Amino acid sequence: IATANSPTTAITNMGVGVNIFQWTVNNGPCTAPGNSAQVTIQVFDAATPVANAGPDQSLCTPITSTTLAGSQVIAPATGHWTLVGGTGVFADANQANTAVTGLSLGPNTFAWHVDNGPCSPPTTDQVVISVFNGNAQQANAGAD
Repeated sequence: IATANSPTTAITNMGVGVNIFQWTVNNGPCTAPGNSAQVTIQVFDAATPVANAGPDQSLCTPITSTTLAGSQVIAPATGHWTLVGGTGVFADANQANTAVTGLSLGPNTFAWHVDNGPCSPPTTDQVVISVFNGNAQQANAGAD
Protein backbone atom coordinates (compact mmCIF):
# COMPACT_ATOMS: atom_id res chain seq x y z
CA ILE A 1 0.00 0.00 0.00
CA ALA A 2 1.71 3.16 -1.20
CA THR A 3 0.03 5.58 1.26
CA ALA A 4 -1.84 3.75 4.02
CA ASN A 5 -3.43 6.94 5.40
CA SER A 6 -4.91 8.01 2.04
CA PRO A 7 -8.39 6.93 0.91
CA THR A 8 -7.05 6.73 -2.66
CA THR A 9 -3.73 4.97 -2.91
CA ALA A 10 -1.85 2.57 -5.15
CA ILE A 11 -1.56 -1.09 -4.23
CA THR A 12 1.14 -3.25 -5.79
CA ASN A 13 2.42 -6.82 -5.58
CA MET A 14 -0.95 -8.42 -4.80
CA GLY A 15 -0.93 -12.18 -4.72
CA VAL A 16 -2.97 -14.42 -7.00
CA GLY A 17 -6.33 -15.03 -5.39
CA VAL A 18 -8.58 -12.90 -3.23
CA ASN A 19 -7.06 -9.77 -1.67
CA ILE A 20 -9.20 -7.92 0.90
CA PHE A 21 -8.40 -4.38 2.03
CA GLN A 22 -10.13 -2.47 4.79
CA TRP A 23 -10.42 1.32 5.17
CA THR A 24 -11.19 2.53 8.68
CA VAL A 25 -11.99 6.08 9.76
CA ASN A 26 -11.14 6.88 13.36
CA ASN A 27 -12.35 10.22 14.68
CA GLY A 28 -11.98 9.55 18.38
CA PRO A 29 -15.24 9.59 20.36
CA CYS A 30 -17.08 11.05 17.34
CA THR A 31 -16.65 7.89 15.27
CA ALA A 32 -19.39 5.27 15.37
CA PRO A 33 -18.17 1.73 16.12
CA GLY A 34 -17.48 -0.30 12.99
CA ASN A 35 -16.79 2.76 10.84
CA SER A 36 -14.92 0.82 8.18
CA ALA A 37 -15.44 -0.63 4.72
CA GLN A 38 -13.78 -3.43 2.80
CA VAL A 39 -12.93 -3.87 -0.85
CA THR A 40 -12.10 -7.22 -2.43
CA ILE A 41 -9.71 -7.41 -5.38
CA GLN A 42 -9.36 -10.73 -7.18
CA VAL A 43 -6.11 -11.38 -9.02
CA PHE A 44 -6.38 -14.11 -11.66
CA ASP A 45 -3.41 -16.13 -12.93
CA ALA A 46 -2.85 -15.98 -16.69
CA ALA A 47 -1.21 -19.42 -16.41
CA THR A 48 -4.57 -21.10 -15.71
CA PRO A 49 -5.02 -23.52 -18.62
CA VAL A 50 -8.00 -23.40 -20.95
CA ALA A 51 -10.68 -26.05 -20.48
CA ASN A 52 -9.61 -29.61 -21.26
CA ALA A 53 -12.17 -32.31 -20.35
CA GLY A 54 -9.66 -35.16 -20.65
CA PRO A 55 -9.68 -38.20 -22.92
CA ASP A 56 -12.84 -39.99 -24.07
CA GLN A 57 -13.49 -43.27 -22.27
CA SER A 58 -15.15 -46.59 -23.11
CA LEU A 59 -16.67 -48.79 -20.39
CA CYS A 60 -18.50 -52.13 -20.32
CA THR A 61 -21.39 -52.86 -17.98
CA PRO A 62 -21.68 -53.61 -15.14
CA ILE A 63 -19.35 -50.58 -14.78
CA THR A 64 -21.49 -47.43 -15.01
CA SER A 65 -19.26 -44.94 -13.20
CA THR A 66 -15.86 -43.35 -13.76
CA THR A 67 -13.74 -40.35 -12.85
CA LEU A 68 -13.70 -37.28 -15.08
CA ALA A 69 -10.31 -35.61 -15.56
CA GLY A 70 -10.69 -31.91 -16.35
CA SER A 71 -7.83 -29.42 -16.46
CA GLN A 72 -6.98 -27.89 -13.08
CA VAL A 73 -7.76 -24.22 -12.44
CA ILE A 74 -5.82 -21.74 -10.32
CA ALA A 75 -8.15 -19.88 -7.92
CA PRO A 76 -9.93 -17.54 -8.19
CA ALA A 77 -10.54 -19.02 -11.64
CA THR A 78 -13.41 -21.51 -11.56
CA GLY A 79 -14.39 -24.66 -13.38
CA HIS A 80 -17.59 -26.69 -13.47
CA TRP A 81 -19.00 -29.76 -15.23
CA THR A 82 -22.32 -29.95 -17.05
CA LEU A 83 -24.16 -32.88 -18.60
CA VAL A 84 -24.56 -32.39 -22.36
CA GLY A 85 -26.15 -35.73 -23.31
CA GLY A 86 -26.88 -39.14 -21.82
CA THR A 87 -27.01 -39.48 -18.04
CA GLY A 88 -24.68 -39.01 -15.10
CA VAL A 89 -24.54 -37.66 -11.57
CA PHE A 90 -21.47 -35.71 -10.42
CA ALA A 91 -19.90 -36.21 -6.99
CA ASP A 92 -18.85 -32.50 -7.15
CA ALA A 93 -19.50 -30.62 -10.40
CA ASN A 94 -17.03 -27.89 -9.35
CA GLN A 95 -14.01 -30.21 -9.11
CA ALA A 96 -11.84 -30.93 -12.16
CA ASN A 97 -11.36 -34.57 -11.14
CA THR A 98 -14.71 -35.84 -9.95
CA ALA A 99 -16.59 -39.11 -9.95
CA VAL A 100 -19.62 -39.47 -12.20
CA THR A 101 -22.13 -42.26 -11.58
CA GLY A 102 -25.35 -43.47 -13.18
CA LEU A 103 -24.02 -43.58 -16.74
CA SER A 104 -26.44 -44.98 -19.31
CA LEU A 105 -25.70 -47.34 -22.21
CA GLY A 106 -24.34 -45.46 -25.20
CA PRO A 107 -22.60 -42.11 -25.30
CA ASN A 108 -22.69 -39.85 -22.24
CA THR A 109 -21.28 -36.39 -22.99
CA PHE A 110 -19.97 -33.96 -20.39
CA ALA A 111 -18.54 -30.44 -20.73
CA TRP A 112 -15.84 -28.86 -18.54
CA HIS A 113 -16.14 -25.06 -18.40
CA VAL A 114 -13.30 -22.81 -17.18
CA ASP A 115 -13.73 -19.10 -16.33
CA ASN A 116 -10.45 -17.24 -15.72
CA GLY A 117 -11.96 -13.79 -15.22
CA PRO A 118 -10.35 -10.99 -17.21
CA CYS A 119 -7.31 -13.08 -18.25
CA SER A 120 -9.09 -14.96 -21.02
CA PRO A 121 -12.59 -15.60 -22.32
CA PRO A 122 -14.39 -18.59 -20.76
CA THR A 123 -13.51 -21.90 -22.46
CA THR A 124 -15.31 -25.25 -22.74
CA ASP A 125 -14.24 -28.75 -23.77
CA GLN A 126 -16.27 -31.97 -24.00
CA VAL A 127 -15.58 -35.59 -23.16
CA VAL A 128 -17.62 -38.64 -24.21
CA ILE A 129 -17.95 -41.64 -21.89
CA SER A 130 -19.34 -44.55 -23.95
CA VAL A 131 -20.91 -47.43 -22.03
CA PHE A 132 -21.27 -50.73 -23.86
CA ASN A 133 -23.46 -53.68 -22.83
CA GLY A 134 -21.14 -56.25 -21.27
CA ASN A 135 -23.92 -58.87 -21.59
CA ALA A 136 -24.42 -58.43 -25.33
CA GLN A 137 -24.72 -61.67 -27.29
CA GLN A 138 -21.72 -62.82 -29.25
CA ALA A 139 -21.97 -62.81 -33.04
CA ASN A 140 -23.45 -66.04 -34.45
CA ALA A 141 -24.07 -66.32 -38.17
CA GLY A 142 -25.84 -69.68 -37.81
CA ALA A 143 -25.04 -73.10 -39.26
CA ASP A 144 -23.55 -73.52 -42.75
